[in-house]
Amino acid sequence: MDLLPPEERSAFAADFVRAVGASAELGRRSVLAQVLVEWKATAAVYTEPALVDELTRPLDADLGLVPAPDGV
Repeated sequence: MDLLPPEERSAFAADFVRAVGASAELGRRSVLAQVLVEWKATAAVYTEPALVDELTRPLDADLGLVPAPDGV
């Protein structure tokens, strides 16, 4: 959590609390585990300022149509 910027910490806390509740309700720790994996990846991104800049910059142009998944 220390690697997250202050404005992301409350979002992490809210997700964590929701995941704890869902895990308890479903009896599956995998829900909480997935939230922790996702936030760990987010924290890792914030350790590299160039990567944060790249991932948060506006797109320069429309990248075109998204193809339909195979078999659809």
